[in-house]
Amino acid sequence: MHPAVSILLCLAWPAGLARAQEVDASAYVVGTGDLLDIRVFNEPDLSGTFRVHDGDVLALPLLGEVGVAGLTVSSLDDTLTRLYGERYLVRPDVTIQVTEYGSRAVQVLGAVGKPGVVYLQRPTRMLELLALAGGLNAEKAAREIHVQRTVDGASQSIVLKMDEVLAGGEGNIEIRAGDVVNVAEGLLVYVSGQVEKTGTVPFREGLTVSRAVAEAGGPKTYANLRETYILRGGERLKVNLKRILAGRAEDVLLQPGDQVVVEQRVF
Repeated sequence: MHPAVSILLCLAWPAGLARAQEVDASAYVVGTGDLLDIRVFNEPDLSGTFRVHDGDVLALPLLGEVGVAGLTVSSLDDTLTRLYGERYLVRPDVTIQVTEYGSRAVQVLGAVGKPGVVYLQRPTRMLELLALAGGLNAEKAAREIHVQRTVDGASQSIVLKMDEVLAGGEGNIEIRAGDVVNVAEGLLVYVSGQVEKTGTVPFREGLTVSRAVAEAGGPKTYANLRETYILRGGERLKVNLKRILAGRAEDVLLQPGDQVVVEQRVF
């Protein structure tokens, strides 16, 4: 298993991260698409759920349109308390909760457990985003992360190496609303037949037939090591794995997409 997979599977998740997402909800910056539950104490006609519309505007009873651009939940609470107090109520008591986070959407694609849209509820870095997206898909290798974001109206591409992300340093960048994060599937080799764990092995330069078979758990008891072959495109390349393991033949380098098949002995 790729080291990135094992580490991120430990991060997934969800209870600890779910609790973390709820920390200091009052500091969340509201925006277009969010659904807010606004309660004015003893004023049912002024209370209800309200969607933030395009332009970061709330349409509220009595107040009409109220701009919320850049306001946190806490500062919006203060703003509504002040507006209702100045115009209509004596010492109003306003409480606000975000019931749907629609304004800070990030799309996560590729080799993750749960591709789709993740809604940011607080400042979030790449490692946490991957955990929220279900961690890396254990059936796929992931070597790079591609981030597409818009900065000052211009599209910007960022390529991160998985090892740098996992190190928690510069690669563990902060995610922005609107980012499209693509966890690129790595190059793979397929191992099947008489091995302990048929499936995929992450490709890297220098990967050989014997090493791929070893990473697939090694040959089974009745494997015919003399009858091993590589499927590559339309070719079938025969390999004598027994001679290779005995040091009497040179190991064979693999290419991305190769399929290594270990036959069964015939009795």
